[in-house]
Amino acid sequence: MYPADAVVGNLPAPTRVKAYAMNGYSMSSVVPSSAFKVTATSVTSSVSGTIIKFTRSGKTGLSPIKYVGTNNIIWAYSFSGFSKNFGDHGPNWGSASVNLACSV
Repeated sequence: MYPADAVVGNLPAPTRVKAYAMNGYSMSSVVPSSAFKVTATSVTSSVSGTIIKFTRSGKTGLSPIKYVGTNNIIWAYSFSGFSKNFGDHGPNWGSASVNLACSV
């Protein structure tokens, strides 16, 4: 699903949350974003899961957030880490459609 905005968080410490532009499926197509930034970031992990928190402007990026209409969101995680292979998430991914106007 590209072009798209990506927010990537990593563990273990030091934890980082960064904004990326996804211009294709290859690692060379995933580059730091100049179109949007993330702030107020954190990554926490426990036995029940990992939570990545961030704030971003909905008006910027390759995929601005729609306040009325459907937003497609994808997620994935990898045990190998971002630096080894961004696309190496195997079956650990999913997607959702969210309409912020009606909270669905």
